[in-house]
Amino acid sequence: MRLIGLAVVLVLSFFAPLVAQGQQPGKTYQVGLLSLAADPGAPPTPLWGAFIEAMRQRNYVEGHNLVLKRGFAGGKRHLLQGLVDDLVRSKVDVIVTSASGETRAAKLISDVHDSHRHDRRG
Repeated sequence: MRLIGLAVVLVLSFFAPLVAQGQQPGKTYQVGLLSLAADPGAPPTPLWGAFIEAMRQRNYVEGHNLVLKRGFAGGKRHLLQGLVDDLVRSKVDVIVTSASGETRAAKLISDVHDSHRHDRRG
């Protein structure tokens, strides 16, 4: 239960400045959800359900001004790298993870993408 709260707090802290300034008219925010254990065909787990509800309470509504891009590995850790890669390439605004293993994978891959982007500018 503490992880749910932590995930919600971290993501909402990202969106808090946007709420304080007011949402940009017509702006759609893209959030990547990354999980090792979750199955994309299953109903939302309590973690993701709480996250989606907290976003809705702050006027970020899926299908309206929020796009949730789901990356679920179905228990197969080796799929995480490809899922993160897909989320980064799709240019999500933020990636929300369900556990520290997913967070490490997201950081590793996004760091690689950042270094490639900086190399091209060089």
